[in-house]
Amino acid sequence: MFVVGMHRSGTSAVTEVLGEMGFELPSPERLVGANESNPHGHFEVELLVDLNEDVLHRLSGTWAAPPPGIESSLTPLLEAGLADEAARAFHESFRGPDFLYKDPRLCLLMPLWRAAVGDHPAVIVVRSPLGIAASMRRRNGLPLEYGLALWERYMRQALHGLAGLPVLVQSYSGMLAGEHDALVSFAKQALADGTDLDGPVVNTLDRGLVSHDVDEAAAVDDPALSPAQQALTRALIELRGAHGSFEPPDLGSETPNLDLAFRAMASAGDLGVREVQERIDDATAVWRTEAERLRAIASGAEVRADHARYDEIDLLPPGRARRIAWSALGEPTYRRLSDQPAIRGGLDRARGVIVPLRRRVRELGPAPQGDEVGPRAQGVADAFRAGRFDRPLTVLIPIHNAHDDVERCLASLDRFSGDRVQWLLVDDASTDPAIASLLGGYADRPHVTVLTNPENLGFTKSVNRGLATAAPGDVVILNSDTVVTPGWERRLRVAAFEDPARATATAISNAAGAFSFDAPMPASLRQAADIATAVARASRHVRPETPTGNGFCMFVTAEARVEVPSFDEESFPRAYGEENDYCMRLRAEGFSHVVADDCVVFHADSASYGAERQALIDRAMKVLDELHPDYHRLARDFVASEALAEAQQVAAAAAADPPPATRRILHVLHDGHGGTEYHVDDLAGSLVDGFENWRLVAQRKWLVLEHADGDGWTEDRRWHRAQPWDVRILRRDADLTVAAEVLLEFDIDLVHVHHLVGHTFDLVELAHALTLPVVLTAHDFYSACPSLNLLDDQVRFCGGTCTPGAGTCHAPDLWIDPDVPLKHDYALTWQAEWRQLFRCVTGLVTPSADTLGHLRDLYGDDLPPATVIEHGRDVDHPGAVAHAPREDEPIRLLLVGALNLQKGAASAVELAAEGHDRMVAVELLGELAPEFADLPVRSHGAYQRDRLTARLAELRPTFIAVMSPWPETYCYVVSEAWANGVPVVVGPLGAPADRVRKHGGGVVAPSLDPADVIDTVVTIARDPARYADLALQARPENVRSVAAMAEDHATLYADLTARDGV
Repeated sequence: MFVVGMHRSGTSAVTEVLGEMGFELPSPERLVGANESNPHGHFEVELLVDLNEDVLHRLSGTWAAPPPGIESSLTPLLEAGLADEAARAFHESFRGPDFLYKDPRLCLLMPLWRAAVGDHPAVIVVRSPLGIAASMRRRNGLPLEYGLALWERYMRQALHGLAGLPVLVQSYSGMLAGEHDALVSFAKQALADGTDLDGPVVNTLDRGLVSHDVDEAAAVDDPALSPAQQALTRALIELRGAHGSFEPPDLGSETPNLDLAFRAMASAGDLGVREVQERIDDATAVWRTEAERLRAIASGAEVRADHARYDEIDLLPPGRARRIAWSALGEPTYRRLSDQPAIRGGLDRARGVIVPLRRRVRELGPAPQGDEVGPRAQGVADAFRAGRFDRPLTVLIPIHNAHDDVERCLASLDRFSGDRVQWLLVDDASTDPAIASLLGGYADRPHVTVLTNPENLGFTKSVNRGLATAAPGDVVILNSDTVVTPGWERRLRVAAFEDPARATATAISNAAGAFSFDAPMPASLRQAADIATAVARASRHVRPETPTGNGFCMFVTAEARVEVPSFDEESFPRAYGEENDYCMRLRAEGFSHVVADDCVVFHADSASYGAERQALIDRAMKVLDELHPDYHRLARDFVASEALAEAQQVAAAAAADPPPATRRILHVLHDGHGGTEYHVDDLAGSLVDGFENWRLVAQRKWLVLEHADGDGWTEDRRWHRAQPWDVRILRRDADLTVAAEVLLEFDIDLVHVHHLVGHTFDLVELAHALTLPVVLTAHDFYSACPSLNLLDDQVRFCGGTCTPGAGTCHAPDLWIDPDVPLKHDYALTWQAEWRQLFRCVTGLVTPSADTLGHLRDLYGDDLPPATVIEHGRDVDHPGAVAHAPREDEPIRLLLVGALNLQKGAASAVELAAEGHDRMVAVELLGELAPEFADLPVRSHGAYQRDRLTARLAELRPTFIAVMSPWPETYCYVVSEAWANGVPVVVGPLGAPADRVRKHGGGVVAPSLDPADVIDTVVTIARDPARYADLALQARPENVRSVAAMAEDHATLYADLTARDGV
C-alpha cells in the first residue's frame, strides 16, 4: 500500500497504525530515524527517500522546491531506465505483497512508482493546510505562505497521480476524533490475509496521536489561503472516504506564480543552509573527530565504504565538506548533529545537496583499489626515464626515380612529421631529372640531408650509406613509395620501446606482404589520416612477434644499430632479403622484432627492378636458407600465428568504413570546483564536432580520468596514489606510469594543461617526448610560484620577484603545505624548474594580455609561443537586476564569489566600516573561507552557478565589487555581473580593470583602499544620470560567448596537431 500526503500531514501516524495492522514495514536500520518532530519515527525508507530526492534534483527541484510539469519531465527518465532503477531499490527495501511505502514525495512522483512497481491501493492523508504550514514553519522555518504553496503543489500532483487506483482519502483530524472505521475496512480489503484489525488500531491510535489539530473545514474560507487553495481544501473534504477507482476532481488553475516562489527559495543558499552556516562551526569538531576515525581504520575491508565516504568529503572545500559530512559520515553522526536545534532544520533542507553524493557513495560500495597500469605503459615509462626518447630519430629514404611516388611520400612526411625527425634522403643516381628538382626543394631545410650516389648502388648499399651517415640514435628505414600517417613515428617508437629487448618495429600496411591488412591505397592524405586513426584506435596492441621486420617501414633502435651496424651488402648486394638477414642476426644476439599493429603506413608497392625482381627474390631466399636455416620455419609460424591474424582482422574491420578522424584532447586540472573547472566544462561542451575530450583530474588520493559524453563527465579509470601529492616532488615514477597509460591507451592527440596543482611534471614531459603538442593555459600564476596569486606575507602582489624581508607567503592550504618556505627559497627553485618545463610546452594561452605581460616580465624569452584567448561564458540575457538607489536608500555593494583572502574577503570589514556613514551597505554572496566565516558583515551564503541570477534578482545590488589584491587573469564575477545588468567596481589590477576599460559597464577605483572604493561608488551611485549610463553599459554583449572561445581553441589545436588543410 502507498501512503501519500504532504509533509506534516499525519502520514507518519497513519503509517504507524497500518504497520500495527500487519502491513510490512522495512527493518529499522533501513528507515530514516526518529527525531523531535517525529518521536515515533518517519517510517520512510532512507534508500527510497534518497532516490526520490535525486529524481527531483534531476528535474531541477527538491522536496521544498517542487518543479512544474513533473509527469512530462519524467518521461525521458523513464525511457532511460529510471523505473527499473526504482524497482531495484524498492525490492531491496520490501519483500512481501503487503508492503507499506510512505514518503511525502510520493505526492510528486506517483507516476514513477506506478511504472516501477505497478498499481496498488493508496491512502492519501489530508490535513488542514493551515496546520501543515504552521508545523513546517516551526520545524523548517518556512514562511506560512510558502508552506501553503508547497501544500498546494503536493496535493494537486498527488490527486492527479492517484487516478484509477483504489484510494482512501483519510482525514487526519477525523482520526484524532476517532473516525477510523473506513481505514480499518480499506486495510482489510488490501491485506492479503484479511487480519482482524480493530484491537491493534485502537491501541495505536490511543498511544500515537496527539489531539492538537483543527478540522480542514476551518480553513475553507480563511483569507490566508488563495482562492485556488480554498477550492482545493473544499475538494479534499468532499473526497473523504474510499474510492474503488479514484477520479481526480477538476480543480482549475493553481495559484499564480508558485514556481517563482519555488525558484527563489531553491536559489536561497541551497534551501536553508544559509542560516545554518552561521552556527555550523559548533558541529565541525564532531565531523573532524569522525573523519579522523575513518582515516585511521580505512584500510580495513569491512569499512571500505566509510573510506570511500571520507575520500569524497576530504576532496571538498571546507564549507561544502561540512554540509556533505552530515549525511555521508553515517547515521550516528547525523543523529548527533540533528540533536542540535540550530542545525536540525538545515539538515532536512540540505537533503537536496546531500543526496547525489550519498547515492554515489552507495554505488561505489567498497572503496575502489584503483586501476592497474599495463605493461605497455610501464615499458614506455622505463624507456623515458632511461632517456631513450631523447635520442634523435632519422628517417632514411632510399630513392630511385618514381617521381610521383616520392613526391607523395615526402608530402606526407612533411605533413605528419615535419621537423620532429631528421630526414636523410639518399638519391640512388636517379635518371629522372625531376627527382633532383624535387629533393632540392627540401634540401635547404635544417632537418633535411640529401645524399646523391655517384652511381646506382641498389637498395642495400644505399641504406648502408644512410646508416653510416645518420646521427647516433634510432632510424626508420622507409620506402620512397609509402605514405605516412599522423603519429606514425610515435607509434613505431612506442612499439619498439615497450620492451628493452626489441630491436625493430614494423608498421602494418595495405601492401607489405605478411604485414598487410585489407585496405585501399588512399586517394588523399585526409583519407590516409582517417583510416590510420581508425585502425590505431581499434588496435588491441597484440604486437605480433616476427622473425624479421619489413624494410618498407622498419624502425631500428639505437641499441640494434650498435650491435649490428649495417645490412650485409655482400650477401644481398642489390635488394630483397637484406632486412630479413639483418633481423635474424639481431635475433641471434638476443633481440626481438614486433609488428606495430596500431601504426599504418601505406605502400604503393612499385614494381622495382622490373624483370629481374623475381630472380633477386629467389636468390635472396636461397642465401637466407644458407645463413639462417630456421628462418623459413619461423616465418611460416609468424604468418600462421593467431596474433597476426587478430591484428589483421581488427585493422581491416576498422579500415572498412572509417569515420573522419577526430582530435582527442586531454584536459589536465585539479579537483578544485572553481573557475578552472567551469572553463574546462564550457570548452569541452563546445568542442564537439571533430573532437573528443578527456580530463585527468588530480585528487589528493586519486588520479581520475573521465570523458565528456554530452551530459557531463563519465569516469573511465582511476589510479590510487600511494603517497600524497607534494608540491616539492616534481617527478614520481607512479605518476609517470599513469601518464603513459593515459596517453597511450586513449590515443591522446594533444594535452591541454589547465592546472598542474596536484600533478607532477611527468605528464607534460612525457607528452613532449612522445611528440604530442602541449598547451598550457595560465588561469593564475602557478607557473611563477606555488602561491598561485603571487601575494607575499603582507598580501602584496610581488609579480614573481620576492619582496624584501622574511615572511610566509600566502598559498592555498587546500593543496600547498603551509610549511613550504616559498619566499626567497623554494620560489626560486620553482621558477628554475618551470623554465625547463616551458621547453616541453608547445603553446601558452593566457586569458588576458595583462596576464601574459606579467609572465613575460618574469620569464622573458623562456616563455613558449603565446596566444591570448579570452574566456567565454554563455549567459541567458536576463533582465537587468541592478538597483539605482533613491537619495534616502542605501547603496548596495555586493562582493560575490568564493570569498577568501585572494578574492579580497579581508577588505569587506573595512569597506563596511567606511561605507556605514555614507549609506553604503556592504554585503557578501558566496562561500566564505573558514577564516572569514565570522566576519561582522552581512552574508547571504553560498550559491550555485546556475542559480546566481535568481539570487541577484532577490538582492538587487547597486554594484558588484571585485576587490582582489592580485591581478586576476579573467574574473568570472565580472561576466556574471554584466550578464545580469549590474555595474562593477574593480580595483586597478589585472584583467577585471582591463575589461572595464574596454567595455565600460563599471568603474575602476584608483586603488583598493576602502576610502577610494567607497568614494568611487558613492560618487557614481548618487548621480542618477551617470549611474544610468553605467548600468546601460553593463550588458551581456560584453561577455564573450563560449562558442567564440572554443573556436579560437579549435584553431589553435588544429595548428598544433597538423590535421586540417589536408
